[in-house]
Amino acid sequence: MTISLEVHRTLKVSWLNRLSPLHYGYKLWVRFWWHTKAYSTIFSVMILVLISLIAVLLHTEFNQLSQKFRLQVIKLQQFKTARSSTKIPFSK
Repeated sequence: MTISLEVHRTLKVSWLNRLSPLHYGYKLWVRFWWHTKAYSTIFSVMILVLISLIAVLLHTEFNQLSQKFRLQVIKLQQFKTARSSTKIPFSK
């Protein structure tokens, strides 16, 4: 009976290279880059939703303000016409 052993080649990295700031910086950059690719779609959709909600809110607020303003103008015109029609002529 023969036993075969598989030999795996491993890259020997010294402990100095593993502890270097460049190595950690590279690992952080790779992780950050992967996460930005994964989450960029989600963030862009969230930003679009927020912008559209703000636009809808502004639209409704401006409509309500314009309706109040129109109502005030109509009341002022009615008041002016009612006041001008009830003028008492001067008597001598």
